[in-house]
Amino acid sequence: MSQHTITFELSNWQTISEIKKCDPNILRYCRTSLKDYVLVALGYPTSQMKTNEFNQFCGNTSVTELIKKGIKLYEKESKLLNDSETAQTSPLTQSELFDFFSKILDQELNAAFKSGQITKGTGNNYRSSFERYWKWQFEQSWVRELLIELLRARQIPEFMPKHPRKDTRLSTRSREEIHYGVRQQDLSASAINELEEYKKFRLTGGKLAQKKLRQLYPQSQNERRISPELRKVQPSTFKQDETYILLFYGYLVKECQYELSELHLGLLLNLDRLEDYADWLVDDRGRTYCNGLILVNTAIAVAKFLNFDKTKRSDYLDVPVILNLKDLARKYNKQYQQNKKKTDQKKWRSKELTYPQLFEVVDYLLACCAPNTSKVSQSKQWPGKLIKGKERSLEAVVQAYQIHLIVKILVYAPWRQGEIRQWAKGKTLFREEGNGQPSYSVILEEHKLSQQNGELARKLPTALTPDLDDWINIWRPKIFNAIQTLEGWLEFSGYKLEDAENLQQRLELAKLGLSKRRVEDQQKYIERLEDRLGRMQRRIAAWKPAKANLEANDTLFLSFGSSHPESFGKLLDRKSCHSLVTTAIAKATKYLFGETKQLNPHGFRHIAIKHCLEVQGNLEALAVYMNHSQKTQQQYLKQVFNAYTYTENFVDDWWRRKL
Repeated sequence: MSQHTITFELSNWQTISEIKKCDPNILRYCRTSLKDYVLVALGYPTSQMKTNEFNQFCGNTSVTELIKKGIKLYEKESKLLNDSETAQTSPLTQSELFDFFSKILDQELNAAFKSGQITKGTGNNYRSSFERYWKWQFEQSWVRELLIELLRARQIPEFMPKHPRKDTRLSTRSREEIHYGVRQQDLSASAINELEEYKKFRLTGGKLAQKKLRQLYPQSQNERRISPELRKVQPSTFKQDETYILLFYGYLVKECQYELSELHLGLLLNLDRLEDYADWLVDDRGRTYCNGLILVNTAIAVAKFLNFDKTKRSDYLDVPVILNLKDLARKYNKQYQQNKKKTDQKKWRSKELTYPQLFEVVDYLLACCAPNTSKVSQSKQWPGKLIKGKERSLEAVVQAYQIHLIVKILVYAPWRQGEIRQWAKGKTLFREEGNGQPSYSVILEEHKLSQQNGELARKLPTALTPDLDDWINIWRPKIFNAIQTLEGWLEFSGYKLEDAENLQQRLELAKLGLSKRRVEDQQKYIERLEDRLGRMQRRIAAWKPAKANLEANDTLFLSFGSSHPESFGKLLDRKSCHSLVTTAIAKATKYLFGETKQLNPHGFRHIAIKHCLEVQGNLEALAVYMNHSQKTQQQYLKQVFNAYTYTENFVDDWWRRKL
């Protein structure tokens, strides 16, 4: 950046065609505005400099330095103006920084005008010339990149806060379910093929089945003219179907002694087995009849798939098993609704947070993106103070920023996580400059209500723009650049290529009873070395798959692989997103408020509705923005507002006349 001095940049600015056509004095006006006003406000003694001294100053001083000075001055003034320590402040944006430079120039010009040093017309000339130059300066690509980096850096501390001592990781439903669910690859070839055919049936709304029907029953025959109906579902909905089928299969294998080779979709039409499974879920697994209801609805879809060539009605009502399944679904729905109000209120208490608390959580998660860990000082001068610890790997920092960004999106734009995971720059996510206030918009063709509402197009809050800019322009490119070579991939995760060879040598010596340092338990020492070497080798073997995954993934967010580095770079799936958010919220709330909150991605929608009502916002507009119906809105309101909450602000003066 050393070549970007004030002299160099002003010389470039005056050569553009737009400036050449302006007042020939524009460069002189701009230099004066800098020398006598802007630079003075930033703390430079330039107003006292002679011409040759100022020329030398401009030749040695970079524009980068001016921008950094401006950011520091902005922060200083903001602290003086903000007398509330808990007030939520938005991050400084590029447009706000530009306006701040204009503001300090105006303040200096007004003071000079009042003291009679300049006329109003002269002040206007200085202001106009500086703003034209400064606007051009902010449009330069190197300045835009610099500002993104500087404005990000000012928000992230040098070292991260301490995590709460108690492990607050929450066991999600998917982790519990994996204990008895069957893996698809363990099924027989016929069962896998059957499941694949069922998938095509669901995702196409039975179009392939209807085509087959027309081949079986030509139009010349009168016995078959009405095609059965089936609603086409989104891949995420089918994924739920598939999950519940595999869980049901797992129950049959582990509790009913079925062989894997005996499993097939027809078993979902056995009502006795379905009822036994639903009762087992409630009695032994602590679930509700909601799980039974979902499985029965899946069984109804399976029954339609298996009977598409037998029914002669579009609604399948001539298929007895479907009628029986619908009766069972009504039974489970009734049982579920009876307990829903009680369970909803209990769940709400375990995850309820206010929006001021969510703002604190967002700030805490941003602090967790610090490049260094922290430790407690043991010195006499700073006992108990957090100080810099070890440097974190770039992977740990980038993953922390992804978590921070996803949570912040859920706070400011509480969409369904499945919709957020579809965001891809230039495809579904678009940046718009607007009137000096850049923002992002999202357009999705595939979403939960696409069948009813069509395309989903929404503008995102401008509060998310700096964070999305950082992720798109800084963090994600760092991932892509790091993974291009094996050395970069290892360094990205905190390893070095030579570490594998060193570990191998240390392990061989340890097995011979030799080591460079004293070891209390030789066997445990060997086991630790084997574990570290194994992780290192898995990381090396995962490089090419991870690189291919990332290159194929154009969405914003990605899987970091956790203990499976070969899955690094893949699309962030529902289960991983759910786990990332719930774990992050649990840790943040334990640290900030001393109580672990079990808030999942969908819970942000409930909190948003309650907050909107409390601040007397537009609930109807919020329902549209979150892409759900007024009926769903009312269901959420019943969950978040019990009788106590509804009347607590009413009870003290309900008898008084309202003026």
